[in-house]
Formats: sequence, structure tokens, C-alpha cells
Amino acid sequence: MNNNKNKILSNTKHHAVTQNKAITWFRSKSSEECRSNSTSKICLGRMKTFKLKHKRRPNWFIKPKEPQASFTLVELLVVLALIAILATVLIVVIKPTDIFKKGRDTKRVSDLSNIEKLLDSIYATDYTFSELQYASSNVVYISLPDSNPNCSSWLSQLPSLPSGFSYRCSATPENTDGTGWIPIPFSNYSILNIPRLFIDPINKPPYYYSFVAGGSYALYAQLENPQSQASKNDNDNYPHLYSAGTNKRLIDQAQGLVGYWSFDDCTAKDLSGNNNNGTLMNGPQCVDGKVGKALSFDGVDDYV
Repeated sequence: MNNNKNKILSNTKHHAVTQNKAITWFRSKSSEECRSNSTSKICLGRMKTFKLKHKRRPNWFIKPKEPQASFTLVELLVVLALIAILATVLIVVIKPTDIFKKGRDTKRVSDLSNIEKLLDSIYATDYTFSELQYASSNVVYISLPDSNPNCSSWLSQLPSLPSGFSYRCSATPENTDGTGWIPIPFSNYSILNIPRLFIDPINKPPYYYSFVAGGSYALYAQLENPQSQASKNDNDNYPHLYSAGTNKRLIDQAQGLVGYWSFDDCTAKDLSGNNNNGTLMNGPQCVDGKVGKALSFDGVDDYV
């Protein structure tokens, strides 16, 4: 209580001092009439007006600030709903899933191309090199990790192979010393700078890398985008695969391919190399298909 009283007295004294200073200033600046007779009505009126204009309120009389306005719960819910709607629209328009698929496909194409360059470098510097020094011609080497070399953990999810072929996996598929998924010791060649072997960004069936050898070699991987130009322009018989290497016919052998008819040239030519060509009978029409060209049959007597 005493503290509050002292504070009020202090503020009051300060107010009185301020008023006295104002009066002294007024008298020094006023006209000759007010200097000689400060009690006249005119001077008293001027003094009153001056005091009112320069009156200072004590600190304890200052009006507190008004609280700032804030969002209500309803307004916050409306804002959150608008954000959710905009996010949904962006997902529908941008399709981030498709963007991620294309990104992974780009990595697959780049990885297999880089492996091809590594093998080409070995060929160029070691004239005695052959894949068959390290790999078997009837084995499909894949990038899936498995402690069992015959890929027993994955066999139920893998395509069936032709008679006499088998899969081979590695427990450490990224190793470069010959124990990785490609059984070639890349680390033995000082010209190569490869800390680890490339593997598929998903590396689970059906997305993994494959390597086959036979006096030459082929690399291939399934892409997520069936319309990818990379898989269409790689000169193999599989529009859903991207391939690299020196002999892509090895893929046909590993896949057990008997015949492949794309109809892209509007004929029934066998593109597998096995010469199982067909003949168009009674005029089936060549039309645009889902991928490239296709044949349209009348359902009566057209056939191949």
C-alpha cells in the first residue's frame, strides 16, 4: 500500500514540476502585457489553454493497450480445409507418383549404360578378357540380394526360365570384387573407379537388374513406364525392358523366346531371330495399337 502511495506522490510531483516549467516558459515567451500583469483575464485564459495543451498525465493513468484480434476455431478449420483441397488438386494435376516412376526409370537406364561402359573399358585394356572366365552361359545373374546363391527367397516371384537355365543371386550384390551380383572382379582393374555395383532403385520383383553372358553379354531391366522411349529404342524384342550390352539375342535365350511379332511393320515377321515368320491371310487391317502398330481382324476369315 505504501509503495502505491509513494508512486502516486512521485507521479504527482513530476506533474507539478512539468506544469511549473510550462508556466515559466509561457511567461518568458508571452507578450509584454502578460509579463507585466500575468493575473489579467487575457493572460489567465492563455495560461489555461497552454496548460491544457501541454498537460502530461501520470504514468499510472496511461490507458492499457487493447488486445489484438486472433483467429477463431472456425476460421482455422476453414483455412485447413482450403489447404487440404489445394493439396489434393496439386496431387491430381502434378501426379507425383508418375514423376517418381520416371525418375527411377531414368536411373535404371543410366545404371545399365554405366555398367556397359565399365565392361567396354575392360575390353579395351585387357584383350584376353572374356565374361565366360567368371560367368556361366546358362545362368541369369540378378541384383536381388539372397544368402542362397540359387535365389530361393525369390524364385516364386521370378519368371520361369528355359530348360537348363538358372538364376544366381548374391548376399552382397553391390560388391565389385566378383562376389557382387555380376561375377566379374571390377576392383581388379585400376582404370575403373567404381566403389559399388549399381542395383535397381526398388530391387524387388519385378524390378531388378539382370546380366547374361555367352562370349558377349547383355544387361536388362524392367521399366515402370511402359511408354518409355528408352525401352522402345534399345533394339531388343521386349518393349517393357530396357537393355544394354553387346549381344541382346542372349536375352531371348534367357527368356526362352520362341517368336516375337510386333506387327510394327504391318507384317507377321518374327523378330526373335528364330525365323518363325507368319503370313497375313484375307487382309487383316494394320492399325495403331497401344504400343506401335497392331493388326485388326474382321472376326470372319482374317488370320495369320
